[in-house]
Amino acid sequence: MKSMGSLRINSNQVLPFTATTQQYSYRFMKRYWIRSKQTAHFWLKKGWRAIMKTKKFLLIFACWASTLAAQEKPGLYFTCAEAEQYPTRIAYEIRDANDKRLAVGFEDLRSPNDTLHVDVQLPERFMVQVYEDANRNDKLDRGLFTQPLERYDFSNKAWVFLGKPDVADALVKRQGPAHYLHFQLKDVLD
Repeated sequence: MKSMGSLRINSNQVLPFTATTQQYSYRFMKRYWIRSKQTAHFWLKKGWRAIMKTKKFLLIFACWASTLAAQEKPGLYFTCAEAEQYPTRIAYEIRDANDKRLAVGFEDLRSPNDTLHVDVQLPERFMVQVYEDANRNDKLDRGLFTQPLERYDFSNKAWVFLGKPDVADALVKRQGPAHYLHFQLKDVLD
């Protein structure tokens, strides 16, 4: 085998590398290549870890944000079907078991699938009465014998011909902080 000095200085200009220089260069290159591969693998692995940490953080943040967005507000949610026309205006009144008024208001309803929300602290037992304010005069229109002329309904499917049901018949029990009801608006003659 040639000495290190002879490997560096090659007298043959046409063939600058001999078999021994190729072997030496290959060993050096192999060692360098393995070292560079290990370095690259280390940095890639380190970068991969950082990417995975970022992805995990973003996933946890997305789950947390969707949980906050999906939380429903406490109160009463209700839908009204069978209105004369849509969009319409719905009047509601919420009373407790002692017939004390808790909330009164008007909401616009675009379709029978729309859910209306009333932000109210519901007691354990309560009743709701709704009517369609078709002419938007802010009151329930009544006929000659005080019968309602607009479509209306009560909670708990309480219904009395030509009158208002007893509070006890219309009471419903609260299901939780958010309570859902569905009303089928009816005419007096339904």
